[in-house]
Amino acid sequence: MILRCLVVTITRNRKGQPIRNTVLVAGDPITLGRSPQSSVYLPDPRVHLNHAVIRTNDLGKLYVEAQGAPLDVNGELQDRAKLRRGERILIGPYLITPEPSTDPSHDFGLAVEMVQALPEGLGGLRERSRLTLAATPLSKRALSWTLLAGVACLALFLPMAQATSPRFRGEVPRRLPAALKAVAWDAAWSPGALSRGHHRLEAACGTCHQVPFQPVRDAACRSCHKDIADHARATAAHASVSVEARCAECHLDHRGEDVTPRTASGPCADCHASIQTRYPTSALASVSDFAVDHPEFKRTMIDVRTGRSERRPIDGAAPLQEMSGLKFPHDKHLVATGVRAPSGRRTLECADCHEKDEANERFQPIRMADHCADCHRLEFEPSVSARQAPHGSPEAVVTALKEFYARAALGDASIDVTESDALDRKPAATSAPTAATGALQWSNRKAAAVAVDLIETRSCIQCHKVSASAGPAPWRIEPVRITSHWLPGAAFDHKAHRQSACEKCHDARASKTSSDILIPTIAVCQTCHGGERPRPGALRSPCESCHAFHHPPLEAVREDDPGASAPSVRTRREKGRRR
Repeated sequence: MILRCLVVTITRNRKGQPIRNTVLVAGDPITLGRSPQSSVYLPDPRVHLNHAVIRTNDLGKLYVEAQGAPLDVNGELQDRAKLRRGERILIGPYLITPEPSTDPSHDFGLAVEMVQALPEGLGGLRERSRLTLAATPLSKRALSWTLLAGVACLALFLPMAQATSPRFRGEVPRRLPAALKAVAWDAAWSPGALSRGHHRLEAACGTCHQVPFQPVRDAACRSCHKDIADHARATAAHASVSVEARCAECHLDHRGEDVTPRTASGPCADCHASIQTRYPTSALASVSDFAVDHPEFKRTMIDVRTGRSERRPIDGAAPLQEMSGLKFPHDKHLVATGVRAPSGRRTLECADCHEKDEANERFQPIRMADHCADCHRLEFEPSVSARQAPHGSPEAVVTALKEFYARAALGDASIDVTESDALDRKPAATSAPTAATGALQWSNRKAAAVAVDLIETRSCIQCHKVSASAGPAPWRIEPVRITSHWLPGAAFDHKAHRQSACEKCHDARASKTSSDILIPTIAVCQTCHGGERPRPGALRSPCESCHAFHHPPLEAVREDDPGASAPSVRTRREKGRRR
């Protein structure tokens, strides 16, 4: 049990009035003596180093126990006594008086007062016993210079020789005494332990410090970190921007094993607050803090003409729209009463179509077979077969229909039968060649009619833009190119925002057309996120909350695979921030 004691030291002024000075001490036990390590320090030669201790017994009662000599308790010599209010305990010249606790911060109190002054002769003896440097043949100046030369030799010149002289590293250590051979000379220069990632370099200083007494060069860093990208991307907007900062200016090491060798995001503003002044050719806007002057987000969209991604500001004269080639009204799919489906009314939520990726940070691409086929079925002869038309090009649809109806014409499927004399009869044929020709003509006509129904009326045109074509099939369906990463330069993590409802940032229930861009503006983000010094109730959001320093090239969206998913936030973060 840790005891807390309020020690009240009492001194007297010239008029004999008490002056009280209090200090709170704690320990188990509370020690009293002349030792500087004692809880209650009694600096007098008549007090033993460890004179007494205060403990609690099994019943929790306090008592004082002598260590060096018996205690004078109320005029009687005792080795052990209860610590009770009103007791007068003499320890050398000091009168110790227990006091009850007056505050929850301590368990009891002790009033300490010197009642027997040190005799004059004993005081003079103590002064005469002091040995000063002036009383010896030694000189302060000579001793100081000698010590300085010794320290400089051991801590400066020898480590400097070891760092700069190959001869010293090769020959001199072998001639040193055994005690000096074990000296880690490089340790004399080390300001602290390396981080865990660099721990294997503890005994190989030259890996990073390749030139003695010169800053660590970027080439030394890149010898291990070969895949670290540059800060400014090599694009037209930044072609002439050269970031002169060295790696070691931000990645400070020798701070301990548990410290990641990275700096805070504050230095970002040192450059970006006046980016136009430093780099006039840069297209970036100057920004010092997310909550103060951060520009509006730019959306990275897919150009339907080329299939490539490009950044577009949202503050233009015309509203920014995504021409993805897909018809998808969010409001009709998220209606509260549900949508019609083959299995009945079905109420959809955002998560029914937007499924998290493996990193649980972004979302998987929307695909017909996974997210749409349950409601938008492509059946064409449900009374005969459960087969569906392929979700692909019009040519593939027509081909599949021709194959189906040609097989039906030559088989036993009851399609387009006529009733005669209460019997179901298929189209008559007089001979085998005539039957085959008739079956082929009938299957082609049937396939063409069903294709018109599927593509122009019932299915394809409901979600896709269909136009006339002069190809093998008389239709052309516009390809679908949906932007999967609107802000690829920002490390946005949906998992970190899972406590917020989707509608808080994405107003999907009010969107009537697929051209609406439902990515929130910066004002929406700023309702929860502050800057480096946020307002009360907002999250601290420095630059590194969303941005990495090292920027790998933005992944271009390939025209032949518009649905391909770009690397996840975690993958880009590991590449962009790896140390």
